[in-house]
Amino acid sequence: GFRTTFGNDHPDTLGLINNMGLLLKKQGKYDEAEIYLLEGLEGYRRVFGDDHPGTLNSVLNMGQLLKAQGKYAEAERLHREAIDDYRRVLGDDHPSTLAAINNMGLLLKTQGKYGEAEPYLREALDGNRRVHGPDHPNTLAVVTNLGALLWVQGKDDEAERLLREAIDSYRRVLGDDHPHTLNTLNSLGLLLMGQGKYDAAEPYLLEVLDGSRRT
Repeated sequence: GFRTTFGNDHPDTLGLINNMGLLLKKQGKYDEAEIYLLEGLEGYRRVFGDDHPGTLNSVLNMGQLLKAQGKYAEAERLHREAIDDYRRVLGDDHPSTLAAINNMGLLLKTQGKYGEAEPYLREALDGNRRVHGPDHPNTLAVVTNLGALLWVQGKDDEAERLLREAIDSYRRVLGDDHPHTLNTLNSLGLLLMGQGKYDAAEPYLLEVLDGSRRT
C-alpha cells in the first residue's frame, strides 16, 4: 500500500495513518487508535516540525483520544500544548485555535472543573461569533456548550438566554425537527423544570416529543 509505494514519511501516508487512528477511535478501539495516532504525530514532528498544521492537528487528536480513555491529566497537558501552538502559529481567531479552545472547555467540564472551563468556552464563543457570525454551526455548538455549563453551575438566567438564542438560530438554520434543535429544546425544557416552571417547560418538552416521533 502507501507505506511501500511512498514510504512512511510521505504526507499522504501520514494522513492515512492519522485517519486510521481516528477511525479506530470512533469505533471505540482506543488502544489500537493510540498506536496509529502516535505514529502519525511522531511522523509529522520528524518530517515537518512542531509548527506544521499536521503536527498541531495530531497533538489535538492525541489529546482527544486521551480524553476518551479517561486519561484526563495527560489529555489536559496536550490540549494546553495544542492551544499554545495554535495561538502562536495560526493566531487566536483561527477556526482550529477556536476548536481547540472549545475542546479544552469540554475536557475541563467533563472533569467537573466548571470554573476553569467557563473562560475557555466564553473565549471560544466570542471568537466564533467574530469569525463565523451568530448562525454558523461552530458558533451554535459553543452557545449550546456554554449554556449547558452555566446550567450545571446554577447560572440559570444566562443559561436560559443562551439556550433560547441557540434554539432561535437552529430553527432558522436547520429547521424545527433537526436533532440539534430538538436537543436544545429538551435542555431548555429540563432547565425550566429544574426551576419548578412546569407550565413553561411543558410546550418545549411536548415539541421535542412530537419532533422526535416525526423524525
